[in-house]
Amino acid sequence: MLSFINLLIRNSDGAFFSKIGAGAGFDVEANFDGKNSLIYGANGSAGNAVSANAYVGYKRALGNNSNLVFTGNFSYDKSLTKTDSYNVHIDNNATVNGKNYQLDLINKNESWKPDNMQYGGRVAFNKETKWGGYEVGAEVGYMTNSSPVFQEAGGSKRTLDLTEGKKYDVASEYEYGRDRKEGMYGAINGKIHANLNKSKSLQIFGEGNLGANVRKVEVGIRYNIFKK
Repeated sequence: MLSFINLLIRNSDGAFFSKIGAGAGFDVEANFDGKNSLIYGANGSAGNAVSANAYVGYKRALGNNSNLVFTGNFSYDKSLTKTDSYNVHIDNNATVNGKNYQLDLINKNESWKPDNMQYGGRVAFNKETKWGGYEVGAEVGYMTNSSPVFQEAGGSKRTLDLTEGKKYDVASEYEYGRDRKEGMYGAINGKIHANLNKSKSLQIFGEGNLGANVRKVEVGIRYNIFKK
């Protein structure tokens, strides 16, 4: 399977990034008795982002070109062009008798390319039609990414020597940090494809994985080399 893909992703941090590129992969179905099949496949793609996806599962034929599908899925996507950042500037000062004293001066800059990793289980109903096919289902899983995590807290205390032997104590405090957001997700999944030639090898397709904390939408054109 060869494909040209346009992909939009929102990762577990809530960062959006896209991918326009080309990919290749395979899909395998091993039928046991005419109704029950083992299915598995994988694909990878590259462009302004890179992606890798794999699945393994079970398909049960229901008749009338319809199937019930159960799969375990893994996906990884990383932008090569978009950069997210976190910037901190702290400048704590004290003014005593008209004179300024600097207590803390912190400049911290972090930048990274956003990515997204998902492990999920899916149950779906799919159907082949004269014009193409579609699939609808539900998925639950775990979603994470590799953006940096850091926490910092501190402060300064100074005793200032003033005129006539007088002393003055000053103090400052600061705290900043960034957590990576990750955890379980639930989503509705949908797929659709339309055949562009009689052999059904050339197809236009779309797939969406939508939930409260997950967004992943993919559209493209693919050529199935071994399509019957």
